[in-house]
Amino acid sequence: MVDLNIVNGKVFVVNELIETGLSIDKGKIVAIGKTSSLPIAEETINAENRIILPGGIDVHTHILDLEFSYREDFFTGTQAASSGGITTFLEMPLGVEGKSVIESFEMQLKAMKEKSLVDFCIIGAAG
Repeated sequence: MVDLNIVNGKVFVVNELIETGLSIDKGKIVAIGKTSSLPIAEETINAENRIILPGGIDVHTHILDLEFSYREDFFTGTQAASSGGITTFLEMPLGVEGKSVIESFEMQLKAMKEKSLVDFCIIGAAG
């Protein structure tokens, strides 16, 4: 048994859009095929007349939660991202006035863990 089947959708496979279904288990695609050939799933989504796409990755974001949370924080920023199909984002590091780079990093990581609705990374750079 798998976690999820998405059936009757269209998937881009080997240079063409085909009508098919997907089985997903523990967050990974484990089967692609006709509904009748997919393993039994705990949940099934009917994607009729829809294209099935993987989640997007935004590789350069500036949510800036700590110093500018009155504009946007990791909750509202990732809420907007997820509604647009983004499942992972890479945040540019934010320096916090009066804090070391390590302290700023730890503060940002803590805020991301507490508020983010999607997967995340913090972009690192030598400086």
